[in-house]
Amino acid sequence: MSLTLNFKLSAIIKIMNKKGALPYKLQVFFWDYYPSQIDIFKFKDFIIERLLEKGTLAEVKWLFKTYSDDDIKSAALNSPNLSTGTRTLWKKYFNATA
Repeated sequence: MSLTLNFKLSAIIKIMNKKGALPYKLQVFFWDYYPSQIDIFKFKDFIIERLLEKGTLAEVKWLFKTYSDDDIKSAALNSPNLSTGTRTLWKKYFNATA
């Protein structure tokens, strides 16, 4: 019974993620929004900014699985919402001079 339940939950999660739903484990980083209103495709720059600034290694790994390097680089280098330290870290990571 639990195997069937786990399989069904996994299937539901995969369907939700394909539709652009924010994964449950990331919702804590968006405490100021209703998670159901955050589409991971429509609001990708916002999500990337927030997770680069507030996330841990696990969230950064999720970013790189979900978005392209170019999307992450663009958000990291062009966002007015990142701290100087976070922006410097990602400039070095991407070997960017801008």
